[in-house]
Amino acid sequence: MATMERTDANGWGYTLENIGANVIRYGLVIVLLWVGALKFTAYEAQ
Repeated sequence: MATMERTDANGWGYTLENIGANVIRYGLVIVLLWVGALKFTAYEAQ
């Protein structure tokens, strides 16, 4: 049975891909929470 072993280059790429996905995911969550919070402030309630 062949196993797929990650070399250093593939390991770095996999790690950077995970970091990028997490930055995008949590960035979107922060923006949505920010917009939702603005709905309850004087900025939006005019």
